[in-house]
Amino acid sequence: MNILILSFLGYLKNNRPEQVIDLFFKLDNQMDEINLLVFFSACAGLGNEKGLTLGKQIFSRLSQHSKGKQLNEKVLPAVLNMFIKCYDIDNAEKLFRQLNKNPITYGCMMTMYNNQNEPEKTLSLYEEMKGENVEADNLIWVLIIDALSQLSDLSTCESIISEMPKKFFENIQIQNGLINMWV
Repeated sequence: MNILILSFLGYLKNNRPEQVIDLFFKLDNQMDEINLLVFFSACAGLGNEKGLTLGKQIFSRLSQHSKGKQLNEKVLPAVLNMFIKCYDIDNAEKLFRQLNKNPITYGCMMTMYNNQNEPEKTLSLYEEMKGENVEADNLIWVLIIDALSQLSDLSTCESIISEMPKKFFENIQIQNGLINMWV
């Protein structure tokens, strides 16, 4: 592993996203996959207007350079995470619609909606997942249960929980979430 990556990781691990961003801009356009992942993670770590502005600047540059080619599928979820953590819901929703859907991308959006007190949108994404045959994992079920807790609608809770495969009832996070939801 090269010294640059170690520096990036050290700054991130020590919660110093500004130093990661400064180092990234000193790289003189070395925008490889790893550098971009670390950069967008740092912007998300800032979680403010500065992080969003810098992240958008690099994302725009990437989009211009791709000229119709698919942007890296590993980098785009990091961009999505940056939009979410910097509270740019409109751009997060636009980018989400362009991504290949999987439990990670759905989970990011569900987390955002739950944090924004929009449980209906989380449940709508769950319905979309079913329609696209994307299987819910433990995290997705925890997020769905959290949304149901916010919704406080007994019939909806019963209906959706009846769809949860039995194997998930053994998970302690799901058990705790269900207790909270039923209370």
